Amino acid sequence: MTIGLILLLIAGILVLLGVGQRVLDKLRLTDRQALFWMAMIAAGGFLPDIRVIDQFRFNIGGALIPLALSVYLWIPRGNARAVWLRRSAWARRCTRWAGSCRASRRIFRSIPR
Repeated sequence: MTIGLILLLIAGILVLLGVGQRVLDKLRLTDRQALFWMAMIAAGGFLPDIRVIDQFRFNIGGALIPLALSVYLWIPRGNARAVWLRRSAWARRCTRWAGSCRASRRIFRSIPR
């Protein structure tokens, strides 16, 4: 057993005991969902590595499944209006920041009108 698998099993036991409940609440995950993702990472660790080129390989359990989990966590939940409001507020903040930036002022000044 590798150290990564041992740590994953310990984390699974802690989830079952309710130790990481606040973390799971922040991530908007239930206990079952967290255990599912941990089981997927552990099972993916036993699958063969995917070779991209001769010197570069990546593990399914160590790269693809955590990437899928991060995409899953980035997908907004809620009704459509709340999601639209959050995204529009983010866009307003970004454009406000870009407008106040000195570099953007130089760029916009150099564009012919």
